Amino acid sequence: MNTELNTANIAITNPKNGNAQYPSIAKLGEETYISWQDYRNGHDDFYAGNYVDGQLDNLTLLSQGGEVFRPAMHAFADRIWFVWAECTDSVWTIYTRWVKDGIYSDVTIIDQGMAVYNQSISNDGENIIVLWSRQGAQFSHAMMAVVTIDGKQQEEIVSISKKAYRPTACVGNDNRLYVTYDIFDGKAYHAMVRIRDNGQWSEEVQLNDNDDMWVTQPIVAPHENGAIMAWYDFGKDGKLSFVSSTVSMDTKINVEPMNRFTNNVSWYQDMDTSYNDNYVATVYTWGKYNIHLRIKENGKEWSAPVVMSTDDGHCAVHPKVIIDSDNMIHVVWQFAPKNGHYKRNAHIMYNTIHVDEMVAYYDVVTEKERDGFTSPVLAPKMFEKPTQDAKKEWLAKNGYADLTVAFGDIHGQSGISDGAGQIDQYYNFALSTADLEFASLTDHDCYPDWTSKSEWEWMRTACRLANLEDNFASLLSYEWTPNEYKYEFGHKNIYYPTFEGEMFRSGDAGGMTPVNLFESIKEFGGQCIPHHPAAMWGMVSAATDWDFHDDKVQRLVEIFSRHAPYEKYEDTSIYTKDILKCEDCCVQDALARKYKLGVIAGSDSHQMEHGIEGGILGAFLPSVEQKELFDAMYNRFVFGTTGARILPSIKIGDAVMGQEITKEVGEKFDISVSALCTQEAKIELIKNNLVIDKQYTDQKICDFTFTDTMTDDGAYYYIRITQIDEHMAWTSPIWVEKK
Repeated sequence: MNTELNTANIAITNPKNGNAQYPSIAKLGEETYISWQDYRNGHDDFYAGNYVDGQLDNLTLLSQGGEVFRPAMHAFADRIWFVWAECTDSVWTIYTRWVKDGIYSDVTIIDQGMAVYNQSISNDGENIIVLWSRQGAQFSHAMMAVVTIDGKQQEEIVSISKKAYRPTACVGNDNRLYVTYDIFDGKAYHAMVRIRDNGQWSEEVQLNDNDDMWVTQPIVAPHENGAIMAWYDFGKDGKLSFVSSTVSMDTKINVEPMNRFTNNVSWYQDMDTSYNDNYVATVYTWGKYNIHLRIKENGKEWSAPVVMSTDDGHCAVHPKVIIDSDNMIHVVWQFAPKNGHYKRNAHIMYNTIHVDEMVAYYDVVTEKERDGFTSPVLAPKMFEKPTQDAKKEWLAKNGYADLTVAFGDIHGQSGISDGAGQIDQYYNFALSTADLEFASLTDHDCYPDWTSKSEWEWMRTACRLANLEDNFASLLSYEWTPNEYKYEFGHKNIYYPTFEGEMFRSGDAGGMTPVNLFESIKEFGGQCIPHHPAAMWGMVSAATDWDFHDDKVQRLVEIFSRHAPYEKYEDTSIYTKDILKCEDCCVQDALARKYKLGVIAGSDSHQMEHGIEGGILGAFLPSVEQKELFDAMYNRFVFGTTGARILPSIKIGDAVMGQEITKEVGEKFDISVSALCTQEAKIELIKNNLVIDKQYTDQKICDFTFTDTMTDDGAYYYIRITQIDEHMAWTSPIWVEKK
């Protein structure tokens, strides 16, 4: 490994002073400007300064008091231009301003609304252009505004597709304006391009030729006779690729075949590009631990990669690159320590390399290595489900005629923390591919660094947008992850009943311990769910410490995910990775402590496979709405499956799963069990963690009744279903206590 290059990395910010994220870099002559989003004291600001002789001069606060999100810079016409988004009281605003000779301009507002972000900045050869996404109820436009030194002049919708995201632009070598963005067509994400020539826009043309891979974050640079587009994509079985395609225009748009210049199986992707007259330079994340650099000379192939980051197992993300007229490449990125009880503040790193020096540092090994931890579960991921008629008949038969059973997955990550893809892709995947009726995003609070205030506002906004989709619901949520920071209390997902609610991080005073967390989320009516309750990573434990419990907020536990089944310590499943477990931490261990916990299942997907890999949650609902979903979870009127759409029911009289009832000691009562399966199955009735009855069905339907007698100690009862295809389901218990 090129230790000489690695040791040349320069820390631009001090992690002791705050959490620095989303760096950007720009050069104007001999001046190098570096900027970043600065999170401290629960607030995000935007700072920029001129980098001179290892120091930042004229460090300036540019933001306007809101929560800053993803600032960017661009050098043009003897000025450095800045663009950024801010969120204030759930309203987003995009701003721009410039600096010349150390003097900063006033601020210009580009757009304002419920969801305006994904901004980038470039020029059209004459003026600065700002691009961004404007989102609303079931739409997302790629927008563009022309800006002069006196302020905003005009704006327009560039995209044609109904849902377009993340636009970027450049002037190609043919002097035309090339704009690229990704779009969702209801089935998959694609890279698109439009070209403006003499004030006229071309049609919208698709760049990628593989519908099995989901495209995101296309970027563009001038190249050869037009421009080169680059993007990353991800797909089935955790595959990811970095891709490019050359585009030009004569009487029509000409798109060269895709060049997949590197691929692997992993979770996290991000990239950026820059250019001069001879080269295109591209930086991208490799996993979430390294920043790789490649260059492409006109008329030649992409070079081998150079590892620009420290290559020490810690987290390097959000890279930005500039290649100047002297062929010197400047790279900045966000760096934070990996899990294992480190402090979680990130800082900005900077390094340079000349084009002529790169060959000495080529790394042809790293991108061929494969991380087994990020490999997906290889079991089948196509699930049968009952017909609508069979489902309605089963609901009516069991006294649920005024309800439906909706399936969803409320445990998964995106690229905000350590997953694949963007938030909009997370929700669109749930809608289009996973056939889910609800989904919630649970990105980590402190991985790869502290989730900042603006990132939380982004998650809140995305949740609002998801609830505007037809027949779909989502809960505002996140994953509390204390073992990544300091304490091994176990992971918990936090859910709120409305769009109100804050992120109480595992390093915040309000979230430092489970006790702090329980009290904090009560203010917003929240609930928390321990997941992978017995998980052991090796370096640290992610198992739940059951000595901490509050039945007012901790109402459920995740019994199954992609990691392992967690009903009992001994359990295994072909639908999981069967990772190591800690003893005395599984669901039955918690129930034996007399904790009244319902059960759910989830994916814990980091590969955009929520609802497909791992488990799902079934909920009995009057309608698929945010409040109804939260209430069903809080009332424990829910169950978990390994992915198959199995319908289970347990009732004692009128009491349903999740409820607590009383009986006289010695009183007999009937327990009614019903299951609508997708395969032949065994149905077990469990009392106080022991099987007291079992039935088999080869007709996919099973109904039986068991009579029991009330004792002094009381009991809890639940159902476990095991099909011949090894898919399983578990109901939440019913608790029976003496009067």
